[in-house]
Amino acid sequence: MRVLHVTEACGAGVGRHLELILPRLVGRGVSCGLLAFGNRFEAGFREKIEGLGLEWHQLVPIPGNRLLNLHRYISCIREACQKWAPEVVHLHAFVAGLAGRLTHLPHSPRIVYSPHAFGFHKPNGFFRRIAVKNVERLLCRRTDVFALVGPSEMEDARAIGAKEGKLLLALNGIPDIPFLPRNEARRALGIPLDCLVGVVPCRLEPQKGLVSLLKALALTTSPCQLHIFGDGSLKKKLSRLIVNLHLEEKAFIHPPQENLRELLKAFDFGVLPSRYEGLSYSLLEMLLADLPVIASDIPANRLAGLEEEICYVAPGDCVALARVLDEVKGCNKETHDAVLKLYPLERQVDALGGRAGL
Repeated sequence: MRVLHVTEACGAGVGRHLELILPRLVGRGVSCGLLAFGNRFEAGFREKIEGLGLEWHQLVPIPGNRLLNLHRYISCIREACQKWAPEVVHLHAFVAGLAGRLTHLPHSPRIVYSPHAFGFHKPNGFFRRIAVKNVERLLCRRTDVFALVGPSEMEDARAIGAKEGKLLLALNGIPDIPFLPRNEARRALGIPLDCLVGVVPCRLEPQKGLVSLLKALALTTSPCQLHIFGDGSLKKKLSRLIVNLHLEEKAFIHPPQENLRELLKAFDFGVLPSRYEGLSYSLLEMLLADLPVIASDIPANRLAGLEEEICYVAPGDCVALARVLDEVKGCNKETHDAVLKLYPLERQVDALGGRAGL
């Protein structure tokens, strides 16, 4: 079986997904290729992909507006299919899903689509939400399988009219992680040993709820610090907001850190304030590190078997979030074993290797 994975989201959660899934599929005898294009190549993505042992891969930087470059994305996918003749094309995230399903591809491969979070939710604007939902609805007929990473994505797929026979739940899972001990991890990050410190690992995009998080932090009396690791379109706005809210000693923005997951025990707690998600690897990894987690109360964050271990706050509720930040103490939750049991990576690989035809 020859499977071509295609993405324009070259980093963050999608990058982590590809890093975890592709070598395991290869290990099961699946011939995997990867086409990655666009203007969102996260630092280290190329090196990560080149180390996966893929039969074929191509990374094509295409600067500029994604919508205006849609015809170039389509051409890249067509050329890759002509060169490599895959039996399955697995499209990851909305832009690749759009480009890959807008044209009839050479050799008529089977089309698998993983949105990793449907984009028709707030805080995206009303007209954008309507447009994305209608596009997704129209492209259902050009999708053979929706490979969905969480139950909330299943509900969203049903909302756009996807037929039940096309829906496959391939629940995100993770392997164990060799965490550095707390003091060693703090020294590596330059964090004082005696501070109460939270981690926020996410892209700097409106979807992630970071504006509300900073406003909540400004309302707290807690001495806690928040360290945000990521990059994105809101970087300048968030940096200005930190200054305007006088949070220079409480909130810090860092670029994405390749080995952050191994350093998670440096922190006392984690925060995931997203307005919508698929199923967050960051959430699973923070729980794997036994961190208490404060998360927005959205369907994707309601992890079966782990709900009692997560403190939920209504998305965008700054007052409630500030109250929780004031109360956080940073005690260990001991959720490591439960995460590995309930969200094993091999189960996800089994699902993808089954009805998805991968």
